[in-house]
Amino acid sequence: MKKILSIALAVAMVLAVASVASAFNWSKPASSTTADNFGYSIDVMKFTRSTGALGSSSFTADDAATAVNGADVYFTIKLTVNNPDEAIEKVAQIKVNFTALQGMTNFTSGTLVGLENGVYYFGKANGSYDFRTIDAYNGRTPVIATNCLDTDTAKVEAKVTADRPFNTVFNAGSYDIYITENGPIHFYEASNPASAAGENRIATFYRNSDGLVTSVEAGPKGTPQAITELYQWLNNGDADSIYTAIQNKEMYMTDDNLRVAFGFTYSQSDSATWAANSTPIILDPIVSIPKTGDNASVIGFAMIMVAVVAAAVAVKKVRA
Repeated sequence: MKKILSIALAVAMVLAVASVASAFNWSKPASSTTADNFGYSIDVMKFTRSTGALGSSSFTADDAATAVNGADVYFTIKLTVNNPDEAIEKVAQIKVNFTALQGMTNFTSGTLVGLENGVYYFGKANGSYDFRTIDAYNGRTPVIATNCLDTDTAKVEAKVTADRPFNTVFNAGSYDIYITENGPIHFYEASNPASAAGENRIATFYRNSDGLVTSVEAGPKGTPQAITELYQWLNNGDADSIYTAIQNKEMYMTDDNLRVAFGFTYSQSDSATWAANSTPIILDPIVSIPKTGDNASVIGFAMIMVAVVAAAVAVKKVRA
């Protein structure tokens, strides 16, 4: 079959069939892309806590915040939504991983369909964590406080991604395409609506677990001319280079490559770690100063003691 296909391709190339070409990247590997039109961004922000009068406290954003084993660290995760495309919105997802932070478990969201443009914060409400607007916290700060178990490994990682789903037929240019996740890629003559009808199949690309194309099988519509046009479309008009790359085991159709070529793959992430603080942190005050009106007898006693000491000092000065 390979020999027949090789001869057919050689004949077809002589025909020099013109076609609309696309410049795709089939090297190993193509990485996820971050683009301005993704529509989502995520930030992990560290905070320090300051205690004020009457037991109040405030938080200050501080990327240099440190940690001590056994003491709390403070952070929040902010998600910004800014006009994502409908197709991206349907598959966008957030994953948050925690390491060495007490009580925090890894989180995976559902799709982000329905989130309007705006800013959302990660936090707990009704017993579960999720991303909510600041109004949902009813005046409370969305900063999370949790105990640091190990300053060497304590970490928060947050990532928002959107990848074209596979295992479903979709249209790209002159072709309908069906990609089996980590499996074969089928190309069909385009139809409306897009269809993976067997009689319309031009070719199937087989690949190994690394995404390396191992062979190409012609389908019922896989004439020499049709396959040459497909190869040209896959490689900016140069069918010969595609054929050579396949023969030399140099063409990779990884899932990421395929998403970059035929759809989209977006990813944006952020993380936070805490360096160990060499200065001891006092978790609770050792001495509590009474407020006016509370423990009045203690204050009175302290004032009497001050007066006694002052009198003794005065007497000593007179004798001197």
